[in-house]
Amino acid sequence: MSDRMKHYNVPGVSIAVVENFELAGAKTFGKVDAGSTAGLTVETAFQSASISKLVNAGGLMKLVEAGKLDLDQNINEILKGWQIPPSSEYPDAVITVRMILTHSAGLSNHGFDGYKSAEGLPTVLDILNVEKGEKANPFEILIEQGTTFKYSGGGTLMTQLLIEEMSGKTYPEYMQETVLQPLGMTNSFYSVNQAGRKDQLATAHLANGKPLKGNYRYYPESAAGGLWSTPTDLSKVMIDLMLAFKGEEGRLLKPATAKAMLEPTDASVNAALGLFR
Repeated sequence: MSDRMKHYNVPGVSIAVVENFELAGAKTFGKVDAGSTAGLTVETAFQSASISKLVNAGGLMKLVEAGKLDLDQNINEILKGWQIPPSSEYPDAVITVRMILTHSAGLSNHGFDGYKSAEGLPTVLDILNVEKGEKANPFEILIEQGTTFKYSGGGTLMTQLLIEEMSGKTYPEYMQETVLQPLGMTNSFYSVNQAGRKDQLATAHLANGKPLKGNYRYYPESAAGGLWSTPTDLSKVMIDLMLAFKGEEGRLLKPATAKAMLEPTDASVNAALGLFR
């Protein structure tokens, strides 16, 4: 491990191993920061990038179970504060949450770069409306919906707004109460405010191994890339989904919901609802 870490300029690695539906072990190697002497622990949280989308899907499926969300309804009929702009090329387009989660909606905005400071961050509506200075392109339908796979973090951002509107809570509050806390993910959170948590977080690094200036990026696009977590906590999501898929009751999702979440669509081939197989 030390040889590979040196080869790839990686100062720290955290690993969890799942075997037979249980956490078999967790281990860390190296430091939280290339310029620090502080070692990683299994409680050290990392920016989880697009793994955020899997956990976000779990939050959406809880709305499905509660009878509040129909995965196959036109999202423009659900959203109140914003609408996918009409398309001259696809005037009759119907974009559903299922299409968004399987990346078969044909939407633009592959991903987001994050912001260098937590000060003055845009709101979700600022980003969706592409206000001046926001790091997003106009939200458009680029490919006929439901026909093929096209990755879109922008689509996931739309579901963040949907969750806030349907729950009446901020996105971090809803995800904490509905997904993270029930799964016992005690070292995980969705937030752009890292105040008081600095000692619990791993620093982001460039490919050359140098720490990122400012330590990490800030993502108001929480559903698409704003989760902080640990391998141990993420294993809890994986184990719970697998056991529910097997038919065990009493999990975060009911067995039928877990099976629906893990089923790819014809258009997306290998993409299920929030994850890939």
